[in-house]
Amino acid sequence: MALKDYYTILDLPPGADRHEVKRAYRQLVMQYHPDRNQGNPYAAAHFREIREAYDVLSDPLKRENYHQQRGYWKSTGKAFAETGPLTPQRVLLQARKLKERVAVMDIFRMDHTALHRQIMGLLTDDALRQLDAFHDLRSNEEIIVYLLDAAAPIPFHLTGTVIQALNKLAGSDTSVLEKISVFRQQKQRDHYLNTYKTPVLVLVALILCYLMYRLNR
Repeated sequence: MALKDYYTILDLPPGADRHEVKRAYRQLVMQYHPDRNQGNPYAAAHFREIREAYDVLSDPLKRENYHQQRGYWKSTGKAFAETGPLTPQRVLLQARKLKERVAVMDIFRMDHTALHRQIMGLLTDDALRQLDAFHDLRSNEEIIVYLLDAAAPIPFHLTGTVIQALNKLAGSDTSVLEKISVFRQQKQRDHYLNTYKTPVLVLVALILCYLMYRLNR
């Protein structure tokens, strides 16, 4: 999962001192505090991001550990996570990009465990709670469809947690729950087919050999 740039979240230059962090935090809290934005899930999402960034940058030990992570992250040339709060539109974009990446990968050579980890990174308990607060059923459905496509190469034994999380995201939407159920049934059929295909073929071959033996006697 990409590292967040907490300085960008607080609109600060890297290495801003403790007083600058506190001042920026107070200004942003005044703008996005839930008490000032009742019923606005976007403001609530911004507020959570701001609190998370301040919690790290205001604590000397957490900040030192974060700087070490940040230094390593930059040295490897990796990009920081997209700035901004977790919203249905942001998760939808990430789900679509993941589905598009999977579509051009060799399913026989891909790291299925890593793919499962990426999918679950979009479906953490915290992310599901935040998405639920938006009540954006259309976006949730699109997210689920994209992630079902992305999860297609994953073996059956890894799909349980994905299905469970997608069911939570679907809520009571019966049409979307049906799509998830169809996916589960298909993965289960494929699993049974791959598991028992070879033994069945061997058994059929033995029966045919026996029948040919009997006919030639």
